[in-house]
Amino acid sequence: MRFKIFPILSALVLLLGACSEPAEEANENGEFDDLFCDQDLASLDIGEDYYEIIENPLIMAGALVHANRFEAGSELDLGEGCVLAQADFEDGDRLYVNDFTYSGGPFSSRYHFILDSEMLTNNFIALNSFDDIDAIAHELGYVPEGVRVFHLEQFYDDEIRIYKFFAGEPSVNELLKAVSDILSLSIDPLAIVVLGEEFEIILSEEFFNEEEPIS
Repeated sequence: MRFKIFPILSALVLLLGACSEPAEEANENGEFDDLFCDQDLASLDIGEDYYEIIENPLIMAGALVHANRFEAGSELDLGEGCVLAQADFEDGDRLYVNDFTYSGGPFSSRYHFILDSEMLTNNFIALNSFDDIDAIAHELGYVPEGVRVFHLEQFYDDEIRIYKFFAGEPSVNELLKAVSDILSLSIDPLAIVVLGEEFEIILSEEFFNEEEPIS
């Protein structure tokens, strides 16, 4: 089963790096000046110890948790946050990185990556950590107890596209490469949750390939 990927940008987006300019220069309108964090991306090169998890049951569980959250009307839990930095793409678009403290809620968001051109939409990429997915990963033995599970996904129109699962929190700089790959359509999602009155879960063809299992 193969899914369709809808293009996000007409041109290939290439991450050039984070701006080092002060907040008041980074946004001419001054709209986000007070929201910028004190630190920048350069101070976050080293993340915690983490490794990527790619397991079929966890992918399906993650999609179901998202679908159930949507049906229940549960929003993402956001802790206190600030705009960590901005990264520029060669087509002139800008990517803003929202850094949230871990809220401890059942559907916690850690980072949001939002293109300037998508600011007035509900389209963004997020690193999240959900209690239910965390519990499933621990129960299945994919992650040691005490290590939190994070997942990188894209919220785009009426879809949630799940790309990666991590045992432990990667640094934002590690995530930026993955975000660039997502925006340039260089990688396919592991699963897509199509939202609506009745949700649909679309899994990557690798999920069903027994000769080349995902893990």
